[in-house]
Amino acid sequence: MNTAEHSLSTVVRARGLKKNYKEKEVLSGLNLDLLGNHLHGLLGRNGTGKSTLLSMIAGQVRSSGGELRVFGADPFDNASVMDRVVYAGIDVPFPGSWEVRIILEAAAVRHVNWHRPTALTLAEDFSLDPGEKYENLSRGQRSMVGIIIGLAARAPLTLLDEPYLGLDVHNRTLFYSALLAEMAEFPRTVVLATHDIEESAKLLDTFLVLGRDGRVHHHHGAEELTETYVTVSGAQLPLIDSALARAEVTGRARMILPRSALEELDLSALQVEPSGLDEVLTALLEKD
Repeated sequence: MNTAEHSLSTVVRARGLKKNYKEKEVLSGLNLDLLGNHLHGLLGRNGTGKSTLLSMIAGQVRSSGGELRVFGADPFDNASVMDRVVYAGIDVPFPGSWEVRIILEAAAVRHVNWHRPTALTLAEDFSLDPGEKYENLSRGQRSMVGIIIGLAARAPLTLLDEPYLGLDVHNRTLFYSALLAEMAEFPRTVVLATHDIEESAKLLDTFLVLGRDGRVHHHHGAEELTETYVTVSGAQLPLIDSALARAEVTGRARMILPRSALEELDLSALQVEPSGLDEVLTALLEKD
């Protein structure tokens, strides 16, 4: 499949997808479509099933019901699918006795598109000691290993599970810059599970919000969200059912609501401005 075809195709498709662990229902009838060559943000509170969903897409966990297709096939234990996917994050562990260089050498064998210059550059930028054992790495350094594998693998489908955990501001910036540079040089589909809304909102193409009920509650493009919602402020604001968020500070009210709801308001004494993307996403998460 060439790059143009990949960008127009649905790489991941789920219909009524379910996952249970004993009596606990984690995913309950989830529907999902992810287009190729996009940066997709996967948002949700802790325990909503983000990591479970990524593990299922990666072919590592079997579903309990419904349908899941990755590159048109059932991904579970399917070598033809799994060879085109990389799943990286701090919760994807490696043997503690392995040195960083051994981990990266194993990744180079595992992933057919492995790009050694990317791996070497990132390791140097992160000041990561290739001779250090995995068990001796800090939380942030383990995240660095995951980032290097996730990006240097150059897999057509790249799944990153909160890859920035434990990183300071400088190294988070390095990660986001490297992600964008890699996407530009070798386009691929990326799903990034994240709580880091403020920084990630600036670079992601679409946003999916998983609710506590194990379903996708929102799936929007970045441009769609900024066009749909506005922030209204004034001395007094009525209650609007469709409002995402409302706050009052020092006698002044502020509300995020759909642009279509403006017709319900007398705007003569109100200030209306575009809502920040990170504000809208935070409000969507809190509402769920």
